Amino acid sequence: MAVDADGNPMGEWSAVVSFTALLAEVVQVIPTSPVGEVSTTTPSFSWEEVEGASGYKVELSNVEDLSELLWNPTVGVTSTTHPGDPPLEYDVTYYWRVMAVDADGNPIGDWSAVVSFTITTANIVTLTSPVNIEVFSLAPTFSWEAIEEAAKYGIIIGGEEDFSTILWSINEIQTNNTQYPTSGVTSLEFGNTYFWRVFAIDADGNPLGDLSAIASFTISAALIPELTSPVNTQVETLTPVFGWSEVNGAASYLIMVSSAEDFSEITYQATVEGTGTTYPVSGAAPLDYEQTYYWRVQAQDAEGNTLGDFSATAFFITPSSEIEITIDYGP
Repeated sequence: MAVDADGNPMGEWSAVVSFTALLAEVVQVIPTSPVGEVSTTTPSFSWEEVEGASGYKVELSNVEDLSELLWNPTVGVTSTTHPGDPPLEYDVTYYWRVMAVDADGNPIGDWSAVVSFTITTANIVTLTSPVNIEVFSLAPTFSWEAIEEAAKYGIIIGGEEDFSTILWSINEIQTNNTQYPTSGVTSLEFGNTYFWRVFAIDADGNPLGDLSAIASFTISAALIPELTSPVNTQVETLTPVFGWSEVNGAASYLIMVSSAEDFSEITYQATVEGTGTTYPVSGAAPLDYEQTYYWRVQAQDAEGNTLGDFSATAFFITPSSEIEITIDYGP
């Protein structure tokens, strides 16, 4: 109907026409992760793809109404990882949502539902040994508390606390302990301090949480005997006398003599209480003339447990079978 300046009708109503209002489907992104408890301070955020979206806007807060934002990136893919700044904290609940946007950054639909997650230490490995102590082996054994949901574990050994030099790492450990390899990796050295950490892995090969705290260990030779005699020399008899230095706390010593440098063939092996012994004339394979043999010693406690690695290996050469006799008939 037309009206004049005072709002009075100037004629009749028009004919009645009709229209139908169609309610368009509201576009709303569906968040997928993280939800519930997570064990990382740099979680990865992911959501389902929206057709026609050029990007996605994410909002993260530590208050449920998201009135105070900690992080609000816009990304072109359906996932992004928190950069660690500002740092997220353990035992705090965080809230987040996501919205699809077009090429100009304008919203396509509404914000997603708000979902929450809490950062816990449940799936972060606790190291048990060695933790900031001395060890007496170049192949130490590492152990940690088991994680119920872990399918396997990864370990990293570094020469520096920042792990700028990686000496050994592996992601296929099936139990909650492992030993440093004796070959195929960088050898550890006496007197040096090293650093290690472990993380749990799920059945799909994904980390269950952050890396463990860093622990250190120092390789010490204090409990390893030093061989004194015979050391890389020829002996005068087939029953040589062996000697080595005393190890503090040792109740006995294991001595091995072998015809092979890798000790694959043991000629003589015995446990003795002192710091020396003589090769026996019976009860062991006799030594051969003009042969090279190798020997080493390891300290043991009162229960027969090893205190440290074997000593360095020394060799000795047995005498010739020929006996030279000099007869002096005088003038």
